[in-house]
Amino acid sequence: MSQPALRLIEVAILLGAVSLSQAAVASSNCGELARTVAYNRLRNFTSSESSALNKLDFCSEMYKSDKSVNSAKIEAAYKAAYSVSGSASLTTENIRIEQSKVCDNRYGEEMRRFLSESVDVSVSNAGAGIIQRCLELERFGITDLDLNATKDSLAVSFRWRPEDLVSLKLLRVGPASFNGYDCSMSKGDPVSDKIRQIPVKTEYDTDTEIKWAGTFNMNCRRPVASTKTERGETTSCSPEALFIISPANAGAIALRVPQYCDPVYPGAALRESQEQVAELAASNQRLLTEVTTSTSSNADETADLRRRLAAAEASHLNSPVWIAAGTYFDRGSGRARGNSCADVCRNNGRTAVSSGPYKAAAGGEYLVCRTDSQRQGTRPGFQMSPLTDNACNVGWGARNMIEQVFDCLCK
Repeated sequence: MSQPALRLIEVAILLGAVSLSQAAVASSNCGELARTVAYNRLRNFTSSESSALNKLDFCSEMYKSDKSVNSAKIEAAYKAAYSVSGSASLTTENIRIEQSKVCDNRYGEEMRRFLSESVDVSVSNAGAGIIQRCLELERFGITDLDLNATKDSLAVSFRWRPEDLVSLKLLRVGPASFNGYDCSMSKGDPVSDKIRQIPVKTEYDTDTEIKWAGTFNMNCRRPVASTKTERGETTSCSPEALFIISPANAGAIALRVPQYCDPVYPGAALRESQEQVAELAASNQRLLTEVTTSTSSNADETADLRRRLAAAEASHLNSPVWIAAGTYFDRGSGRARGNSCADVCRNNGRTAVSSGPYKAAAGGEYLVCRTDSQRQGTRPGFQMSPLTDNACNVGWGARNMIEQVFDCLCK
């Protein structure tokens, strides 16, 4: 491996991972960068985990308003929890008042130990690393960093404004490898306000110079995403990448763009839905207890409680859940019939979300269709994909096809 390649890996390891958000991130305020970047990842957590993670950041220490990394992280957590925008509400008094309510005199490692069993604290650590890197870039002279990463695209822009009125000579800028990327870059002249567009085919096209107070922008179409299906859930992912900014007079700056996955169905939304179902079930039980134990002579009050119970139960029934369809046998006709998701959901007082999706029972990935001889163990059963309603009937002329195993999503 060449020395430049070794150096690049070294830099990437030392700088750590910078997770980018799906929406554009304005980072003149490094706390804003951390808030948008770190909490974008919380969409994969349940609401209780997200709340615990925010508490971990908010209670990392008693707020000092000293422009440190930790203070910026506390501000970011404060904004995320209370949907605060701007700096008017970011007063030391306001933040400390909320800390006294939330932290219960637990700070730092004590709060970490308190929450260690209920949250992935590594996400919190990553947030601190993002702020640290942002502050380093601003000290170097790269300000107004704007990052946008999705499954299909990657965009990076910034302004060059160091203390000295000098230009920035870049040896290269862009993905570590342009293979599979389709990129273009532009520069903004601070005097004329003109934007110069520059097509990019290879890294050698990115050798450029940015005048003091000038802007730089690069937009790339990312390589074709991979698609995977696990337990009935299809997810599209872009590959992980490094974005390199290599000044002529300083070491290379490496930003790690993580693999970006887009859950198609149902992913975190289903987990959140199932959590809501559990909460609704508990709420239903409390309401039922109120109704059955009420000694009030006020008939209107009792009727209102019953209406609330009915509404809660209806909401519960409308939440999608997986129901096991079990195994269906048909030795006579050689076809597995009548055990569709529509039947399974109807038999459980629900309706199918659609003719699919299916997820396999017993830990498999697909609907499994087996002939009688295969069920006896002479050879493995076939796996059908893509899955459709009554999939075992599709393309099977052989007799003794007796078994289909799957779960259905019902509402």
